[in-house]
Amino acid sequence: MRLAELQRHLVETACGAEPSTGLLHAVAPRPGPGRRRRLDAYRQTVEQMHRHALEDAFPVCIAILGVRYWQRLTGEILGRPGSLDRDLARYGERLPGLLSNAVRERHELRGYEYLPDLAALEWGLHRVRYAPNGERFDFRALAAIPETARAGLRLHPSPALALGSSRWPVAALWRTHRESGACENLPVKAVHYAIHRNDRLEATVTRLSDAEKDLLDAVVAGTTLGAIEARSAGDQRLANRLYDWIMAGWIVGFTEAGQPCSMTPS
Repeated sequence: MRLAELQRHLVETACGAEPSTGLLHAVAPRPGPGRRRRLDAYRQTVEQMHRHALEDAFPVCIAILGVRYWQRLTGEILGRPGSLDRDLARYGERLPGLLSNAVRERHELRGYEYLPDLAALEWGLHRVRYAPNGERFDFRALAAIPETARAGLRLHPSPALALGSSRWPVAALWRTHRESGACENLPVKAVHYAIHRNDRLEATVTRLSDAEKDLLDAVVAGTTLGAIEARSAGDQRLANRLYDWIMAGWIVGFTEAGQPCSMTPS
């Protein structure tokens, strides 16, 4: 067996596949545990790494469900890691969707219907925490564009910005639980939110009004400034919000009409 093939079989086995005959034969015999058990050490290491990745991404979900139940639940709905993705920070991306199925199918999760939305919020925080920095907004370049051409501009959201909505108060639940460990008597109220980095470069959550969420959705969708202004009916407060978001780093650049539009600047 060639080295590259041997390495591929070893990685596949570490990620949950059954070891091939060629890989088993490549393990040198020695006293003590057999070949298969020695290969299991690699599998256990990978499983532990993935378990730690989930703990890093979903701390509030784990605190609510308890570590033992969390490990059993995620082990059952995710199965073995089975991931050859070199970016371990992406592990757990499927979990909010899988939790949606779990809360419908498992009687012990009755009363935890908010859990998938909370997991989606925590996953957004996780991704924003590791997202690259965006550009710095170039006000000089903006000032150089003629007034008549500005209606065709498209704004660029920061790569470290994520938007979400929930019919549950997941933003308040996350913040309250992280700050005090208590999460009782929260109002059952739908919420829009933005996930972003604060002044200390920490990922955090800010609630949005309906109008603010619509405005940011338009920015993310690449809607032109002229169309945004028409939709907002000249509401100066929304124009001020755009400026605030630029200063906060939520909006990091713009594209002129007729130029390729990149919504994730580096």
